[in-house]
This record gives sequence, structure tokens and C-alpha cells, in this order.
Amino acid sequence: RSLCDWSSDVCSSDLAEGYPDYTVTPAGERSSYTPLVYPITSVTPENYKTLTGFGFDISTDQVRNQALEAAKASGQVALTGKLALMQSNQQQEPAFVVYQPLYRKGDLKTVAGYAYAPFTAKNLFEGIFGENGQEAGIGFRVYDQKISPDTLLYQNQLFDQAQGQTTQHTVKIAGRDWIIEYKAPDSIVKIGRAHV
Repeated sequence: RSLCDWSSDVCSSDLAEGYPDYTVTPAGERSSYTPLVYPITSVTPENYKTLTGFGFDISTDQVRNQALEAAKASGQVALTGKLALMQSNQQQEPAFVVYQPLYRKGDLKTVAGYAYAPFTAKNLFEGIFGENGQEAGIGFRVYDQKISPDTLLYQNQLFDQAQGQTTQHTVKIAGRDWIIEYKAPDSIVKIGRAHV
């Protein structure tokens, strides 16, 4: 998927060709626009109205814009903080988006747009550690930047059931700190530390 940082006249001409009701939202004059765009193979004049967020200017969302600016400044992949995806069936699940800046050919100073990948934390961690995160073998939960109910991304089913001390570890993921709390028997903790 890609996002393009276009001016309003481009948004209303090239991209809108074949989509007569296409609009960039929210309305208003801004110095630049970063509307949400889907792969051309998945967008047709018949289905584009059903694509949640099509045309939404993500730079108007504070959490998303912070990651866009970080990606633009560093030239590297950047991760958003915790947010809700725009897809209606996933709005209640903690999620995040990864942005990669794209440049115009021969010009590594001008960002032409962004490739992006949205994730729900549940799908990511359970894709790695199985249903309810049970294949991890330990109880764990993951926070974004600080420990708070508002920043909790994921907690597996074993966390409240697990015995042993709670240990914290911070990892940097695409410019953000994820704080991992885990509970495991002392024997497992010692093995883990020996291999760090």
C-alpha cells in the first residue's frame, strides 16, 4: 500500500480520474496532503467507496503524523504509537502502522510518498506465538513507550496465570521503545539472560 504527499490539485485530478466522488478528508487548506491510497489493483470505480479511509489525509491525525515526520526526517522505517485502525471491524483492537518513506527517482531529499503496513497487535503476536500467545511458554505483555493502560498493545493469556517474578525489557522497534513485561519461572529467566 502507498501514500502520496500530493497537493490538492493533483488529488483532485490524476488520482480522482475515474472516481468522480473522490475527495480528500478532512476538508481544508493545508501546505501538503497525504491521502490514504490503496493499490491500483484493489481499487475500481465500483468498489472504492467501500474502502474505509480512502482519501483520508493521515497527516491530520497526530499519532500517524508523528510517524510520518519521523520517517521523513530519518529516511528510515518509522512506527506509530498505539492507535485504532480505520477498518471498521478492528477499531477496538490496539494497533500500529509502519511507514517507509519513498523518494523521487534521483532525488533522495524529496519524499514522494510512503509505503505503509498496518498491524493489529493481536494478529502480530498471535501470528508469532499462536492463539492467545500460548506458544511463548511464558506470560508477557507489551507496552508502547511507557507502562500504562493506555499504551498496552498486547497481553497474552498466560500473563495472569504465570508464576514467577515479573521482568521488564525494552526493545527499540523502528524508532519507538516497546516495553515487554514477562513472567516466567526463575529457571527460564536465568536461561534467557545467559543467551542475551
